[in-house]
Amino acid sequence: MVDHGVVYERNLAFLVECRGAFGSIIELKEILVHSSNCLATKALKDGKRHTGFVKSCISFSEVTIPSIPGQIKQLNLYLETAEVALLGGLVSHSDDLIDSAINCLQSYDLMEGSRTVDSDGILSSIRKLCSLLIMVPAYEYAKINHTYKGRHRGAAEGAIYAQLAKKCLMQILGNPEVGVLHMPKNILLIIHSRSWSPRLGARLFCAIISLSATLSQERLPYHADHPEIMGNDLLFFGDSSYVRELLSLAESVLQNLVDIIEQEPSRAARGSMSLEACN
Repeated sequence: MVDHGVVYERNLAFLVECRGAFGSIIELKEILVHSSNCLATKALKDGKRHTGFVKSCISFSEVTIPSIPGQIKQLNLYLETAEVALLGGLVSHSDDLIDSAINCLQSYDLMEGSRTVDSDGILSSIRKLCSLLIMVPAYEYAKINHTYKGRHRGAAEGAIYAQLAKKCLMQILGNPEVGVLHMPKNILLIIHSRSWSPRLGARLFCAIISLSATLSQERLPYHADHPEIMGNDLLFFGDSSYVRELLSLAESVLQNLVDIIEQEPSRAARGSMSLEACN
């Protein structure tokens, strides 16, 4: 691959030329998406402000991905690009990319031709999606009060922060289409809409339970590596309604997990699935 060094725009222009000249080569288009995301990451690590260039790279990937056949392959590329968007502080771009990834999952046809279902690929992709959602703030206005340094500043600053967060949350809580957990719930709807094998279904439900359990922690295990993106642990700190919604989701999915394990006719398999779920 031609490398123009730190002249990032020339590198991206070369990728555009490659896509135009060799657009029929599927494998090349995958490489181009990876290369575009790599370019954006390098620009972000350069220490200078390259927001416009990063947006151009993300747009290049967004345009290229739909032309690559295979929903699971597209899903993984959307997630990779969404992670780059988060690294650049582009939360709304990341949200759109994750929505596109979820749409790929929705479009995945379990009965397409005589193809064997890629259970491991589906499970890996959904787990990857859930892992990414831990870093994604629940709405695109997560930049409020990003200089606030946590919960150790005292009750006075904590109260001010809570008021600011609540004011901004009012923008989404009144919108039923943009609920706090709308993305996990969309994934759950897709899981319910498919006829999975009991073992795969149990593993998928476990992924949602793990996501709910992680989001309910007072301090998340990791955050987006950008100073202006606030994690949900700070964004919803002290918000009892957020915790209740997480508990409600986890309770519902846990019952789904029990139900699908009980559908397994083999007693030995049920025992194995139960042990795996507990771990």
